[in-house]
Amino acid sequence: MTSAVATKRRNRSKGHWACVLALVLAVPSAAAAAPDHAVDEAYHAGIELRRHGDNRGALREFRRAYAATPSPRTLAQIGLAEQALGIWVDAETHIGEALKAVGDSWIVTNRAPLREALQVVTSHLGTLEVECDTAGVVLEINGVAAGTLPLPRPVRVVAGSVVLSAHAPGFFPVQRISTVAPGQLAHEQIEMVRMSATTPPPPTARATVVPPAQLATSGTETPGAAVGKPPTETPKPAQPPAGESGQWRRPAAWVALGLATASLGTGVTFHVLHQTRTSSYNRTDASGAHVCNQDASGHFIGPSDCADAFNGAARARTLMIVGYSGALLFGAATAFLFLTAPDSDGAAAGTAAFSSDAPRRQRLVCGSGPGVFGLACAGSF
Repeated sequence: MTSAVATKRRNRSKGHWACVLALVLAVPSAAAAAPDHAVDEAYHAGIELRRHGDNRGALREFRRAYAATPSPRTLAQIGLAEQALGIWVDAETHIGEALKAVGDSWIVTNRAPLREALQVVTSHLGTLEVECDTAGVVLEINGVAAGTLPLPRPVRVVAGSVVLSAHAPGFFPVQRISTVAPGQLAHEQIEMVRMSATTPPPPTARATVVPPAQLATSGTETPGAAVGKPPTETPKPAQPPAGESGQWRRPAAWVALGLATASLGTGVTFHVLHQTRTSSYNRTDASGAHVCNQDASGHFIGPSDCADAFNGAARARTLMIVGYSGALLFGAATAFLFLTAPDSDGAAAGTAAFSSDAPRRQRLVCGSGPGVFGLACAGSF
């Protein structure tokens, strides 16, 4: 049974490479039948590079040839090179466009192997539909701009974990990870939260003018006494100067809390992305040996995606540290602002909290003072 499965796998692998070899070997005969002025030097250079396993260099030459003389044959070779490099979304687009050509003899001859290559490419892809009630939100998928929501159509993505980032002026940024299965359609609904504006300070209390007639005392007045003199009132505590009541701290604390939450989400997102890229770079083959390696000069040895996985893991680690650091910083600022913010009664409540008649509440008040750093704090419980 094991021998039969191994034979079947070898036959499938031979069939796949025979398909690719047929596409490469079919070029000279098609090129020989065409006029000499239609044969582009870059096209033949790309064919030779593919025969020697340099798919990245071949893709560069095919693109140069297509820019000089666009043709379905060259577009198909671009898609096949992208397939070899694992650039699945572009490979699907280019091979699919090449197969639409009906009057090209090379496409007609190689239509069957091209369709087989397209099936291999589409097995690595899925479709993602992103919806948002807020218009004008800019969407990024895996760090690449995907457009402004709402998108005109669902997006083709590489199957697996997909990092979504959405941001718009006046709203907190949103980041999340979506899982897209091969050949399936995934839906994501993004809810944007608007940043709250700073609460304006309460209006200054105005003095009430009492007519003198209402202040006249009853009974016989002493001659020469001042009629209508207001009664003696208990002096009120001095109000703090405008701008020092600390009314801005509570709204600022909510803003800092939102930034701390967004930073924490950023750290977690890129933490997951760092682990994914690191696992891709550290993968092993059937014998347990590492697939991706580096030589003494720092050059990557292995498949073409090794360098992308290594560099992507490094970038994700940096952004992960930035996200966690921002969450710690904004979290500390949130705690400080909430502890030092005045009550809803206004700045006068802060002064009354220390009077003997006021009910005791747990408070922490900081301001200028004779301390070493010119800052003094007092608390009541």
